[in-house]
Amino acid sequence: MAGEQLLIVEKSFLEEERLQGLLAELGNRHPLDAFTARQRLWGSGLALFARGADPRLGATADLLAAHGITHWLLTPTLPRLEPQKISALTVNTEAVTFAGAKRETVLARGDIVLAVLADLSGAVAEKGVKRLLLHQAYRGTIAGAGFSAEELQQEILRGRPVLDLYLLTPAYAVRDVARVFPGRFNPEGLGERAGYSASGNLRALMELAGSYAGEWHLRTDFGMASLPGYQLKKGGEAVAPERENLASLTRFGWLMADLLAQTQQRRAEATPAAAGLPGLQAELAGEAEAGRTERAAGPPALPQPPDSDGSDEGSAPWKDPKCLALVPAAFFLLAMGMQQPSLRAAFVSYGIHYGLLPALLSLLLAWRGFRALHFKRQVENTPTSKVRSLAMGLVEVHGRAVRRYALVSPMSHMPCVWYRISKYRLGENGTRSPLGSVGSGPLPFLLDDGTGRVVVTPNGARVCAQTRNEGSPSGGLLFATGSTDSGEHWVEEVIPEGTRLYVLGFARPWRPAPASLKERVIERLRQLKSSAESMRRFDRDGDGRICDGEWAAARREVEQELLGESLGGDRNPRLQGETAEIGRPPHRGLPFIIAEAASELHVTSRYGLRTALYLTGAVGLGVWAVLSWLEKLRLT
Repeated sequence: MAGEQLLIVEKSFLEEERLQGLLAELGNRHPLDAFTARQRLWGSGLALFARGADPRLGATADLLAAHGITHWLLTPTLPRLEPQKISALTVNTEAVTFAGAKRETVLARGDIVLAVLADLSGAVAEKGVKRLLLHQAYRGTIAGAGFSAEELQQEILRGRPVLDLYLLTPAYAVRDVARVFPGRFNPEGLGERAGYSASGNLRALMELAGSYAGEWHLRTDFGMASLPGYQLKKGGEAVAPERENLASLTRFGWLMADLLAQTQQRRAEATPAAAGLPGLQAELAGEAEAGRTERAAGPPALPQPPDSDGSDEGSAPWKDPKCLALVPAAFFLLAMGMQQPSLRAAFVSYGIHYGLLPALLSLLLAWRGFRALHFKRQVENTPTSKVRSLAMGLVEVHGRAVRRYALVSPMSHMPCVWYRISKYRLGENGTRSPLGSVGSGPLPFLLDDGTGRVVVTPNGARVCAQTRNEGSPSGGLLFATGSTDSGEHWVEEVIPEGTRLYVLGFARPWRPAPASLKERVIERLRQLKSSAESMRRFDRDGDGRICDGEWAAARREVEQELLGESLGGDRNPRLQGETAEIGRPPHRGLPFIIAEAASELHVTSRYGLRTALYLTGAVGLGVWAVLSWLEKLRLT
């Protein structure tokens, strides 16, 4: 569309408060909903923020600039020159000459070159997304999840790479374009750089061009940028999708040349004004490198869950002391019945005939019903509290579940704050025999209601999870436990991270058990291993690897840092602000409920339904017991 402008932004990981302020201002100036604007601003890489001929785009661009968002507002240049496919090259001391079918492309020493290295298979983009998802799930952060510049180049060269070389004028306008496919050019011109690998020769050609260029700008984000019309289409090995992708790659290269030209123009205009202003100079330097794929920044990784026996500590009827008191009597009657079957049959017949068994069941159901009614009234009578003004004692809080540990459910591999797996043995007729259950144990997690965060320790809680998954160990999902028994059936209950929770429990001051120095050293070393930059810090001889002596020195340095932190103040900055804990009440008569529910009404309705069912069953069995007793009296 003639005259259409593109407003392109460099996404970044903005702080939440800063992002919310920007979204509020954008809502008043640009017809974009907050969710769409967030998706186009938060993250990494290039994104098309808006397009069209609306004059308000200029005001939006000024607003983005005021908030420090790197952006470009331009009318894209249509490709006026198709890239020439290179079949051979000739190298001398002054230039590299690329030979094509129609013309020669000469890269003179000191020229400005924009290189676009792309993977037409789309595998790199998929791997990048998977790495982000797995890093977020298993470490609780995206810090260090992305490819480094070197890793990204290697991944592209493993796929279906293509290299476009844009030769630019001093004004950064495109004067010629060369396109190189691996294995489709004669590598003899590379001289000693040539090898037997097609992708290796392509890399050698790229390094050769970079050594001759006066300015070398490399883009490796084709297929990963959110730029409609400049993206990669999946189509396998079909010819049509490849042609479309090559055309899209050409448009992408010309657009990157436009971005580079505008960036250099801003630098030239702002350089005199930026003299003596380090902040502005740093901003311009960052803008010049915008669009490069780097490792995402973010909070430190979550610690791994501590060792646990996986036992389910939830509150259950058979754990109540009143029920446990009946165990000896039940065991005695069961033993007598097993030794004398006639006595067992007589006991059952006598109990039903005189209404004793219905009466006992009626009392049990009545007790369960009144207990559910008691919990329902506790829920209704406890006011909802905010974390910011939480009082100690019985409290009710609504909020979003946040992990304190990198906990992942074994079946669905879902980031979660709690899970439980019930195991069953499948019979020939489809029956299920319970084998037991395993769970995440009493791992604490956080509840965020927008005013603050509170620690929730689910030990002894009545947990109501709405997310369920079913499968068998041989189904390919349950490889976390190592079981391959196809005769088992597992049911997984999960509370995923980010779920809205209702929590009713007892609040008390939070006093976390301090981790030992050894545990903290292990955790810090684990974080160092995941960061290439941190590992280079301990590579004393610069050979690219950490030897035993360097690793021992790193351990000693980490121990000294942790000792200094312990003497200086808080050992774990992640716990700052977490001053209260919600856990099991000191008295068993008080409820402790963790429910995956949007509001209190969902919880009270569940307990109301249980109360009605239990009491209805109790009344029915009670009537049966009374009628049986009266019938027996009448007969006697």
